[in-house]
Amino acid sequence: MAMEFRRQAPHPPAIELHEGADGVGARDGRVVTLAAAPLGARVRIRYLGDPGLRAQAIRLGLGPGSEVTVWASLAGGPVLLNRGNQRMAVGRRLAELTWVEITGASS
Repeated sequence: MAMEFRRQAPHPPAIELHEGADGVGARDGRVVTLAAAPLGARVRIRYLGDPGLRAQAIRLGLGPGSEVTVWASLAGGPVLLNRGNQRMAVGRRLAELTWVEITGASS
């Protein structure tokens, strides 16, 4: 019988995390994973948890400090983001390893 282990997003250093970081009812300034950010939230990328995925995110222009809006999140699939006039899909694994700060709701 094979057991499957789900990789947990590492806690980012020097970033205050909140209990139950599930994005539900998230307020400005709350830090959650990109996968847990609520739809329509404007977020600022704070920490990329995996060095291998960090390069992939930076190639997409999603380095620390980048601001995007969460457009959609497909169950078990990618998270869709808006940045200016650009839309992009971020894989679920990258979204689960990326910590973001909620900066507001989309306008």
